[in-house]
Amino acid sequence: MNRYFEVVQRLVSRGEYKARLNKTWQEIHDETGLGVIVGKEVAFTAEERQKLRGYIQHKIGLDPSDSKITVPTTRHETSKVNTDEKVFNATVFSHLLRVARVNGAPIKTAYGDAVLPVGCFLSITASQLELTGEVVVVVENGDVMSHLHELHWPEPLTGALFIYRGHSKDVNELKRLLKQTPPKQVLGFYDFDPAGLLMGLEDKIGFNGLIVPNIQEIVTQPELLRGIAQPAVFWTQTEQMNRLLKKMPKALVDLVSTMEELNIAIMQELMAAHAISLIEVPAK
Repeated sequence: MNRYFEVVQRLVSRGEYKARLNKTWQEIHDETGLGVIVGKEVAFTAEERQKLRGYIQHKIGLDPSDSKITVPTTRHETSKVNTDEKVFNATVFSHLLRVARVNGAPIKTAYGDAVLPVGCFLSITASQLELTGEVVVVVENGDVMSHLHELHWPEPLTGALFIYRGHSKDVNELKRLLKQTPPKQVLGFYDFDPAGLLMGLEDKIGFNGLIVPNIQEIVTQPELLRGIAQPAVFWTQTEQMNRLLKKMPKALVDLVSTMEELNIAIMQELMAAHAISLIEVPAK
C-alpha cells in the first residue's frame, strides 16, 4: 500500500496526467481499470484522476491530493486512518532509537532522566531524546547494545551516549536527530575489518572519529589474536580493502597495515565476548 499511495500522490498532487509505467502502476491499472497504457506510460483523464484519488482514500484512508501527507511510520499512527493497523507494513519498533550508557548515568529525555541497569537499553522516539552536550557513539551491531559494559572503553567515553545505528527507518530518524540537535561529538563503532572501517568512513552521518580495538595490545597476545582474527572473513573483503587503502586518513594507516599484514577481521560480538580494549582514532 505504501507504493500505491506514493505514486498516486505524486500524480494527483502535482496535477499530472501521465506516469511512467512500472509494476505498481500496472497493478493499479489492472485492479481499477483506470488509465490507458501507451508504450511506457499510463495516461489518465481528469475524471480518472479524481477516481484514483477516491480509490486511494477508500483503500487506505489518506488523501493523495495533499502533498504534505506522509505514510504513517507506526501501527499506532496507522490505526488513526485505517482499521487495518498493518496496511503500511510499519514494523513495531522501526521508528524507535535504542540508546544506552555503560556507566549507568541517566539518559536525558523529554520525559525526564531515565536510569537503566547496566546491560539494558532504552527504546525511544528521536523527538524525545536530548543530545545537547553529549558525546554520541553510534553502534553498528544491535546485539552489542546489551554488552557494551563488557568492553574496555577509553575513559572519556565511559559517559558517552550509545545509540544503535539501525538499518532503515531508525537510521533515518537518527540522522535527522543528529542534524537537528548536533551533539558535542559523534563517533562510529563498527566491525574491525576492511568492510567495517570503510562503512564508518563512508557513513553519511559523518563521524568525528571511529572506535577500534587496541590492536597493538592484541598482537602481543598470540592466543587471543588466533581466537578472534578470522582471516577467512578478511580474505572475502579484497575489494573493500582496496577502497579502504585509497580512502583512509593518516590516523588509520598503521592500524590498517597491521590488519592487512595479519589478515585481521574482528566482529563486534567477538570484541565484547573477549572484553577487548578499545581506542578512538580520527575519521578525517
